[in-house]
Amino acid sequence: MKLHAAIGTALMLGLVAGPGIALAEDATPTPSAPTTSYTRDYIQIDPSQADVTPFDQVMEGGQINSHTIYLNNCRANNGCNIAPGGEDSTYSANGYDGRSSIINGNVHISALASNVNWAQVMQCVRDTYAPFNINITDVDPGTAPHWENIVAGSPTEAGFQNGVGGVSPFTCGIINNSITYSFANIYGGSIVDICWTVAQETAHSWGLDHEFLKEDPMTYLDGSSLPGGYKRFQNQNVSCGEYQARNCQCGGSTQNSYTWIQGLFGSSTPTPPVVQITEPAAGAQVEPGFVVRATITDDNGVASATLQIDGNTIQTSTTPPFIFNAPGDLAEGTHRVTVTATDSQGTPGSSFVDVNIGPPCETPADCADQGDNLTCVGGRCVPGEGSPGGLGTECTDGTQCYSGQCASDGTNSYCVETCTIGGSDCPGGFTCLNAGGNGVCWPGGDGGGGGCSADGSSSSGAPIALGIALAGLLTIRRRKAKA
Repeated sequence: MKLHAAIGTALMLGLVAGPGIALAEDATPTPSAPTTSYTRDYIQIDPSQADVTPFDQVMEGGQINSHTIYLNNCRANNGCNIAPGGEDSTYSANGYDGRSSIINGNVHISALASNVNWAQVMQCVRDTYAPFNINITDVDPGTAPHWENIVAGSPTEAGFQNGVGGVSPFTCGIINNSITYSFANIYGGSIVDICWTVAQETAHSWGLDHEFLKEDPMTYLDGSSLPGGYKRFQNQNVSCGEYQARNCQCGGSTQNSYTWIQGLFGSSTPTPPVVQITEPAAGAQVEPGFVVRATITDDNGVASATLQIDGNTIQTSTTPPFIFNAPGDLAEGTHRVTVTATDSQGTPGSSFVDVNIGPPCETPADCADQGDNLTCVGGRCVPGEGSPGGLGTECTDGTQCYSGQCASDGTNSYCVETCTIGGSDCPGGFTCLNAGGNGVCWPGGDGGGGGCSADGSSSSGAPIALGIALAGLLTIRRRKAKA
């Protein structure tokens, strides 16, 4: 439904640049619908017209000449003027916005239609390229090396036939300072399809072929069944092809778009998935076989989610909704429920809650048969003083605490457990204080919620005012999701 041609994995290991080909993307009246036909234009170019870096030179440690992709919507000057001859996004003489090797004469591309939300286009393209050390900008880099994608106009304005959704010069090498085209005005404001086209056209300039994988931007295949319809570069070795598998344009039968782009530009700082366990609640009383539900979000898409209980893997799911069942033979006592998600780039993120099976504990003595140095908080048995990371242990951040929470009053920092403000959840020697709206068991007190004795002082001997100030200053350093 859009696109051009590319390179196979075998090719990435060291072939020299070959003849240039410009590949055109096909558009349909309904961009998100499956495409039944497409056009592919092959335009032979003189390799001397472009600055081409051979694959083998890149693989041998050659540096890519830029990490910037400039998205030009042509709105600033009510259109863009492109000159023929060469391939140079930095060219700006005589009022031109660049030179292109795949047009036959001077062309004027009309500005991006007003019904297209430009901020959404920019965000989508940034999300698509987020795993890589690539800067996506809509500010013209001028004479600095960069790749440029014209996100505007229609194919006939550039001399291509109707139905071409985008076009790019192509060769078995890296075309530096290339100009590629995403004819955005034909897509009726569809952010999904404009984003898809931009990602594919820019990557064609680096030798990537079409892939027979609907999740990847390098594909012709419909992605309407994907979350939001958005495509992301996939870390998979897959066949080249449009609607059936074929050999890759420059050799080999498979390619991996993710590792190829990563090899050229390097990785960005990965963002882990955000995992929220919505059921059961922390500290809940549950029955064996209880249901675990998790909401997971990630800018690169969620590849899988795994349930672990007490460190043992129970179940893995690759599709939402992420709902699991705990084993029916779990013993009575406290259990740690962890859900770990991995995004499409392999970056993990996790969250956990502790739950209790069986009668809730009432005193630390009720926890004795579950292990040493356990105490009772809110009906659940948790590591107490004397256990590494247990309640009341000095800490500097949540990673040092079993609960994942390290609270501080500005002077002292201790591992804490969640409690109900005003209740009697905490064991002796602790009181439930307000930390940013959440109750936590803090050293001092008799296990109650007020921390005050009958003589008007706190149970630790300090005045009531100190206890109130302490609660107001209390802050929590939570355990961060693993990257």
